[in-house]
Amino acid sequence: MELHLLLDTLANQGVKLAAQENSLEINAPKGAITPELRHWLGHYKSEILALLQQKQEQTRLPVIVPQPQLRYEPFPLTDMQYAFWVGRSGVLELGDVANHGYYEIEGEDLDLDRLNWALQQLIQRHDMLRAIVLPDGQQQVLSEVPPYQMSMVDLRGVDAATATEKLSAIRDRLSHQVVPADRWPLFEFSATRLDGGRVRLHISYDLQVFDAWSLFRLFDEWFLLYQNPQTSLPALELSFRDYVLALQGLQETEWFARSQNYWLSRLDSLPPAPDLPLAKTPQELQHHRTQRYEAKLESAVWAQLKQRASQAGLTPSGVLLAAFAEILTLWGKNPQFTINLALFNRLPLHPQVNDLLGDFTSVTLLAVDNSQAEPFQQRALRLQQQLWRDLEHRHFSGVRVVRELAAVGEAPLALCPSCLPVPLALIP
Repeated sequence: MELHLLLDTLANQGVKLAAQENSLEINAPKGAITPELRHWLGHYKSEILALLQQKQEQTRLPVIVPQPQLRYEPFPLTDMQYAFWVGRSGVLELGDVANHGYYEIEGEDLDLDRLNWALQQLIQRHDMLRAIVLPDGQQQVLSEVPPYQMSMVDLRGVDAATATEKLSAIRDRLSHQVVPADRWPLFEFSATRLDGGRVRLHISYDLQVFDAWSLFRLFDEWFLLYQNPQTSLPALELSFRDYVLALQGLQETEWFARSQNYWLSRLDSLPPAPDLPLAKTPQELQHHRTQRYEAKLESAVWAQLKQRASQAGLTPSGVLLAAFAEILTLWGKNPQFTINLALFNRLPLHPQVNDLLGDFTSVTLLAVDNSQAEPFQQRALRLQQQLWRDLEHRHFSGVRVVRELAAVGEAPLALCPSCLPVPLALIP
């Protein structure tokens, strides 16, 4: 068997090869490596290792060189940040909405002065808590900002009906907040004192400058400083600005070129967004708000579902994604459609990348084809395999793909429904 035929056969079988020094690592579905294939892998081991090592050299990630002296200079928005910035401007259908999050956290006997002090330390520590978006579409970290003071509402001793009404008013205002992106701060932290020593924290944040993953990093450090004000957090050598500029170097790598070729070759075959029934056309809406709906499975049912999924070769996210696609198929006019998936995509360009706050999200487009009658398990496996192939080419983002579609006159995919962020651990 010739080498190229062996590699094609392995790829078709879903076999993945990797070089680990002088060893050949093989990741294969059960039963995929037959005795014959194992023989030829041994026969061509040195040639395969040479090809893999050459490919690793070609796809080496750019290295970040921190530039603290340029920390406060303007720098570009990422693809995702730019899409958010344009979307909030109101120039698009159903625009004029911020990509925004809101949390309420309740505790007892919280020291609000100490909590505010700890928050102030983090504002000084993390650049993107002092960031704004300039009118020209760049972002900038402010070297100095005024001391941040959490506002406080005291509802102690207030009757239950009035307290509920005032809490609802706070939630209504903050949960759909759209703050000017060119003015600091792009967040609002406040507190409400309630009877029984309870304190409810209201946390409104604009995802224009940092993502949900960053928020949980912020919570961890906030709690740590609150619990122990003497804690000394390690200094950050890296800035989000350094990371964004290093991403531009990624466009010179083989990774980016392969990803670009992969998506450009699929432009003609990507189906449109789901054609769902609408109560009103977008043009008829004077005001619109995003509403989140949720449902929960009992823990025993969820555990059983995950076990069944694992036996079928599916991840929990793969099952949920396939179920979402089934619902869109049921309600949509066309069983072939494209949806978008947000990705937590922090590339390992520096040891401190995971310590930063910033918008590291990306998006990938996922083509769904439910036109053939087949069991759910088979559909789910096929969709998961398609997603894995797509994620191998995630360096050319879905935002760029949509731009290319618009350039050739295809219908924009701005209305593609979104799913929850997909952890990159999904990659086999």
